[in-house]
Amino acid sequence: MKRFVFLAAVVFVMLPSLLWGGDRTPFPNVEFHPLDGQDSVMLEDFRGRPVLVAFWASWCGPCRVELPELVELTHELKGSGLVLLAVNVDSSAAAGQRFLERAGIELSAFRLSDQEQRMIGIRSLPTTILLDGEGLAAQIYTGYSASVIESIRLLVQGMSGTDSDSIEESP
Repeated sequence: MKRFVFLAAVVFVMLPSLLWGGDRTPFPNVEFHPLDGQDSVMLEDFRGRPVLVAFWASWCGPCRVELPELVELTHELKGSGLVLLAVNVDSSAAAGQRFLERAGIELSAFRLSDQEQRMIGIRSLPTTILLDGEGLAAQIYTGYSASVIESIRLLVQGMSGTDSDSIEESP
């Protein structure tokens, strides 16, 4: 068991460099198009803040579990400035929007162009990427595990230099 945990930790630490080169280059400054048709946002708009980029689809069972947990975590860590950019990869924006409405999940969900999705290279769902305030991939999570939320919580707290009590008390 200890060997598995060690190997998993090594993979999580090395995966960003495997995906984006060995030097933790910045995540591409892509344009996020809201499902609801509002104004697009650029990743660089959130510099200085930790950002979760979560790729999901309405037909993905693990995504249906993880997405509400990420929304809750974002609210819990609001004092850290954590931003959630939930990127829907359904074949149509309407399918993603319908899922959110039916599930009662309140968040701003986005889409990327096909070219941007190919450039990023997401191969499985859910995939969640935690970026630090400089836009560098701090951690990449593929698939769902209950431990993902706690890992994100600890990393974000480390980025902001706070503990969970002080984050929860922030306005």
